[in-house]
Amino acid sequence: MLVLSRRLRQKIVLPGLNLTVQVLEIKGGTVRLGIEGPPEVPVLREELRGQRPTAVGEPPSPPQRP
Repeated sequence: MLVLSRRLRQKIVLPGLNLTVQVLEIKGGTVRLGIEGPPEVPVLREELRGQRPTAVGEPPSPPQRP
């Protein structure tokens, strides 16, 4: 795992995946990140892993039960 420290509006670039992550807001114990990348690279929150990716504006699919 790579651990980085970034300040507000600073970016992390992952050129091999054509992804950019930017720190948008830091408030209390929460950091808002913006992630830019090609549409064929899905980005999911960890708790949504295993669900099918949805299109922008489409509600998420219900969680799958093991």
